[in-house]
Amino acid sequence: MNTLKTLITATTGLILTATAFNASAVEFTIDGITYDGNGTNATIIGYTDDLPANVVIPEGVRRDDSHNYYVTKVNENVFAVCEVMTSLTFGPTKSTSTYMSLTIGNNAFAAPNLQTVTVMRYNLPIVEGDPFSDAIYAQATLDIWKSLPEAQQEAYRTTQPWSRFAEKQIVTGLKSVVDDVEADISVTTGTGSISVECPDNIRVEIYTVNGTMLYSGARGTRSVPSGIYIVKAGESIFKVSV
Repeated sequence: MNTLKTLITATTGLILTATAFNASAVEFTIDGITYDGNGTNATIIGYTDDLPANVVIPEGVRRDDSHNYYVTKVNENVFAVCEVMTSLTFGPTKSTSTYMSLTIGNNAFAAPNLQTVTVMRYNLPIVEGDPFSDAIYAQATLDIWKSLPEAQQEAYRTTQPWSRFAEKQIVTGLKSVVDDVEADISVTTGTGSISVECPDNIRVEIYTVNGTMLYSGARGTRSVPSGIYIVKAGESIFKVSV
């Protein structure tokens, strides 16, 4: 089933009404996630059939060279019946980023096969209702990025809904650039490029330091402007300068 098509079919009248009054609103899809972009903000409203099993919610997305958005909301029930999602990652953000927060709607991530939730965001998302199901809290693992300040790690461990994950399943185990790196993973930089070598089954993600995801996919070389980037390959995290 194509969830996005179902969503649009069910609410066509509302979507047409909204677009009639807001010419700047635009829908677009990146890595299987469908966004409703409006001004500088984007709301996650659905997904397509090519959604990967490892879903990443970035701080920002780039629709094209002239349109960047902060991801500020995940609508309720968006992934509630998504059977393909097994891993969910909230991507990294600037440690000082308080301007744009992320709001998660009720039942947004109640995906029946979700096994791992990884939090890399500095600021805890705002939740409306309960984003996960009771089964997820009982069975899934909450993985807190150890590069977060200890105060933020503790906030995730003690604040609902994150604290509802079973205590033995709340871990702080994501590797960072200063820790041991998974075997067969290497990240190198060149003039205007980042190259990642890793096994075929490992997903590679490249972020700007403000949390905007520039790439998500297979290993290889990507062209990027000069700057500082965070590269995630599997569970290994690298901070590199180009």
